[in-house]
Amino acid sequence: MFAAMLESLKYEVISTLSKVQVRMPEEVEAMEMQRREEAERLAQMQQLSHQDDDTAVAADLAAQNRRT
Repeated sequence: MFAAMLESLKYEVISTLSKVQVRMPEEVEAMEMQRREEAERLAQMQQLSHQDDDTAVAADLAAQNRRT
């Protein structure tokens, strides 16, 4: 029973180690820069979306005011 548990543990450790990717510091910096740029782009898109929503709400209010 202990031997089976030990074999299972060995398999899991080897499995995990085989998936590890060692990166150079330059690669890490490039990936981080890319992640930041993507986050900024998404934030800008979200901000534009909110501005469009505000414009739509203002247009609806103006239309309602014209009706009354």
